[in-house]
Amino acid sequence: MEPLDFLLDLLIVFAVAGCVVFLFHRLRVPSVVGLLVGGLVTGPYGLGLVHETEHVPRALRRHAVGHVEHCGRLQAFERPR
Repeated sequence: MEPLDFLLDLLIVFAVAGCVVFLFHRLRVPSVVGLLVGGLVTGPYGLGLVHETEHVPRALRRHAVGHVEHCGRLQAFERPR
């Protein structure tokens, strides 16, 4: 495994997450759903854009789960427009 492989995988994940969240925001669907769909699409069981999941550090995975939970809590208490 080369460091550039990890950076390329990370770039793919962030690019897909940004595009999917933007699209879901335009469709007025919560961004948490967009993050989950983006993860499913990029993962090894989706389109397989990210093949090596073993080199993703445990701390990064925990941070990602915490971020999704935090976004969910923020949107749960958001007032409807």
